[in-house]
Amino acid sequence: MAGKDNRVGEMIESLSLQVCMLEKGDIPEMGKTYEAISEIEKSMPDCPCAVFTDIIQGIKQYLDRLVLNETTESKPLEEGVEALQAIWRDISSGREFMFDVTDVLEGLGYVPEDLKKTSGSETGITGIEETHECKPEATRSTGLTEEDLEILRDFIVESRGNLEIVELNLIELEQNPDDMEIINAIFRSFHTIKGVSGFLKLDKMNRFCHHTESLMESARSGKLTINDEVADLILESIDTLKLMMDEVEKCLETRKNTAFDYIDVEKLIQKIQVVNTSDGNKTPLGKILVNSGVITEKGLRESLKIQKKNPEQKLGEILVRDQNVEPEAIKSALKAQTSGKRATSLQVKVDTDKLDNLVDLTGELVIAQSMFKQLGLTLAADNQIYFHQLNQVTQAVSAIQKIAMSMRMVPIKNTFQKMVRLVRDLAKNSGKEADLSMSGEDTEIDRNVVDELYEPMVHMIRNSVDHGLESPAERESAGKNRKGSIYLRAFQRGGNIVIEIEDDGRGLNKDRILEKAIERNLITGNENLSEKEIYDFIMHPGFSTAKEVTDISGRGVGMDVVKKGIEKLRGRLEIHSTEGNGTVFTISLPLTMAIVEGMLVRVGKEKYIIPTHSIIQSYRPDRKHCHTVEGKGEMVRHRENLLPLVRIGRLLNVKEDSTDPWDGIVVVVENHGTQKALLLDELLGKEEFVIKNLGETFRDIKGLAGSAILADGKVGLILDMAGLFQIAVA
Repeated sequence: MAGKDNRVGEMIESLSLQVCMLEKGDIPEMGKTYEAISEIEKSMPDCPCAVFTDIIQGIKQYLDRLVLNETTESKPLEEGVEALQAIWRDISSGREFMFDVTDVLEGLGYVPEDLKKTSGSETGITGIEETHECKPEATRSTGLTEEDLEILRDFIVESRGNLEIVELNLIELEQNPDDMEIINAIFRSFHTIKGVSGFLKLDKMNRFCHHTESLMESARSGKLTINDEVADLILESIDTLKLMMDEVEKCLETRKNTAFDYIDVEKLIQKIQVVNTSDGNKTPLGKILVNSGVITEKGLRESLKIQKKNPEQKLGEILVRDQNVEPEAIKSALKAQTSGKRATSLQVKVDTDKLDNLVDLTGELVIAQSMFKQLGLTLAADNQIYFHQLNQVTQAVSAIQKIAMSMRMVPIKNTFQKMVRLVRDLAKNSGKEADLSMSGEDTEIDRNVVDELYEPMVHMIRNSVDHGLESPAERESAGKNRKGSIYLRAFQRGGNIVIEIEDDGRGLNKDRILEKAIERNLITGNENLSEKEIYDFIMHPGFSTAKEVTDISGRGVGMDVVKKGIEKLRGRLEIHSTEGNGTVFTISLPLTMAIVEGMLVRVGKEKYIIPTHSIIQSYRPDRKHCHTVEGKGEMVRHRENLLPLVRIGRLLNVKEDSTDPWDGIVVVVENHGTQKALLLDELLGKEEFVIKNLGETFRDIKGLAGSAILADGKVGLILDMAGLFQIAVA
């Protein structure tokens, strides 16, 4: 048996090299390959592994298709032979082969006999019929179970995720059209959708995905270069597949007959086929081997001379025979022509509700630990063992909290990259030229914040392209580059995430804004307004300086919604502009919506939390630094400046201990560039607090951002500086 094992193993290795060197249209070589696989089949009449035989049959059938020119792709053959190698390693070692080779058989277009018998209604997913119609009512008569419906729902979710991956990777690929890692990632996404849609009998979707997959296979093999035309085709394919996903979802939800027929894929398939017929040049095999150090330039030249005299001989065969190059090195070099490896980290998908529950329970654990510590100070103040154990628990709880919170954090990269396509499409539709540059894409932000941030960012990008950037002709006449630039940046500043959207366009026209503000009776025109106050007018409901409405923007809605959306996230929006040079929108947001780092303070018998990112300094003022200024009220000196003094007790109707400022504590806080001094009775320490909603009854109270459960079990109110400043002035 050992001799037989060695011979079969050698035959498979030889077959592997033959397949790697197989070229399009080389009928004689295909015949030799067919003979080689047939010889392996004859040597294994009593093969103990059925799937080994299935793959052999699949390879033989696929070779027939190659000879008949029904297909031109050799990749399925390579994958088939690799599967044979893996199976044979297990057989010859006495192990049972346990891996799924469904994708390999599918690529070869071979259906094993045992699966043919169970195809059709017995596969379970028959509600989507070959008429390309989605008929959920029919699923009742064909026995489709709730489990089958759940499979369809999972397919929709997974497919949308795969399409998002394609979209994001494609945008990156346009900048680096030769990046094989990205090409492979896009190919895998289409391949996955194709495979599962075929299993679910979504035949029209399956057929369409087959063509998009073939397009990417051409890119993988080096026959096709990703240019604007190809990118447009793939983006159009993504949009078509999204429509199909929506249609399947509608069928599941409404239980009504809805057909795919209105979704026309034939024209798009024809466009894909036309583009897919174009050829490109691969990196020469010899160059790859020289670059990797397998052979020398001199050795390559000698082998090429031999090939020139004998054109029927392949370079790989000559190198193996004359240069003693290992067959594995030739195979690796051949694969390097057509594919790349993409490193991925192992990830597990978690239901978002479970994740939110984990974060909530972690918050409760932190609160319980704080209360436990407070209780220990009362009951076991002298017990060192207790405090040693408590410290260990505290460290463990802190670690769990950090992990739980980090699980909520996601890079802003996905949201940023969606803007690349948006800019691309908007520029094309408006007849402008625009380029988007990004930095800080790896900056992490709370998942819930990312979801809420998408729409405001879309609107601001639209404004930048439509209103901010000039036409190419206008830019040239102004001495600018024809192509406008939009910059998207993210970075962390203190306890905030800062996002900047900048354009190098025409900037905001202050006179036009003031004219519109007077027209809408927002001002009289006699006010002495700062630039910031002028720019803030564009965030009033219905305020627009656009002279005409376009398909992109200019309807007088949006910036007020943007502002409200950002303020809802406990953030703020600022605008800076220079007429003729461009505009910068700056969004500042908290790192997370679940936890706030704050200073616990006391006013009378009540405790409040001031977010630390708002605090400038705290101190006890001298009597000589406290003043009353006519028309401005109480003021306190801070670093040579007089700041308004805000008595928190009076503002929130709480009896304070300190009547005179010099008897209490002053905390200088900042909001939107404005500073005020808060008068308190005591600072109790800095901590992280789990934010609790105030509920419907108290949610609209100005000056309060939320609440937190304190270590003594009581509720502490989190102060909102923007709201406090407003009611302090009122």
